[in-house]
Amino acid sequence: MASAELQMRLMLADLVVFAASVIVIALSSIFALSLGFMFVIGVSSTFFSSSLRSTMQLQTPGHMQGRIMILLTVMFLGMGPLGGLFLGAVAERIGLPEALTIMNLIGLGLVLTLALSRGAIRERF
Repeated sequence: MASAELQMRLMLADLVVFAASVIVIALSSIFALSLGFMFVIGVSSTFFSSSLRSTMQLQTPGHMQGRIMILLTVMFLGMGPLGGLFLGAVAERIGLPEALTIMNLIGLGLVLTLALSRGAIRERF
């Protein structure tokens, strides 16, 4: 298995672990369990972020790396508050645990749909 293929599989698995961990925390009422899964979220988030950044830099021509990395940074920093706004609106209506669960299931579904429907990605898996 090629290194790029392995990295893509690990990144996809990491997204699944992240989303599942958030869902467990949302539905848990046990502090120790939630604390353990918060550690898992931190590790998976760090792994995914560093893997994504290194993959983007390795697959981008040298003269475009700065532009691509700033777009990636703007996406990560800019989408968080927007997602938080949407999460807050949904949580106000149905409750935070339900909102977190629904939003993570939607995000997980979108990631899996994209990964399985895109030709170049599908060929790697």
